[in-house]
Amino acid sequence: KPPQGTSPGGGVNQIPAEATVCGDMRITPFYKVQAAFDALKGYVADLNADISQLPSRGPCSKYVLEQDGLVGKLEVRMIGAPYSGIACKLDTPGHHALVAATKSVLGEAKPYSLTGSLPLVYELQQEGFDLQIVGYGLMRTYHAKNEYGLLSDFEDGFNILSRVIQNINDNAE
Repeated sequence: KPPQGTSPGGGVNQIPAEATVCGDMRITPFYKVQAAFDALKGYVADLNADISQLPSRGPCSKYVLEQDGLVGKLEVRMIGAPYSGIACKLDTPGHHALVAATKSVLGEAKPYSLTGSLPLVYELQQEGFDLQIVGYGLMRTYHAKNEYGLLSDFEDGFNILSRVIQNINDNAE
């Protein structure tokens, strides 16, 4: 998604002394968020070591104004706690039960992956729980302004989850 930018007020013909750009990092679950952020801080430090190396738009567009003793600076910081992504394990009893239940209700199972973060779910997985993430709405309306789902899809989801429980109970006996 596009970043958000702000700068202090002033005339439209004034270049502000500072500007803020906010965005987010979407890290796949195979990387550690802190390691990615540390790498980003390293790239920013490299740029700040000689900010004049950044491309500009001609002799009047500069990041270093020697006559005024001004040097541009980039800063990166994390706002709030980081969220870690999760990759569901495909070789667990929970996954096998979910696939079998989905096939029995829908006739087929097509596992797929999305990016996103569910911090509590990730923490539970790190503690050893067999976690699978499912959704039974319409992907084309997922996070849309008019997001909706069909009751028939939720009925299928309920039946699938009921069979997951049954499959796991049957295998535990």
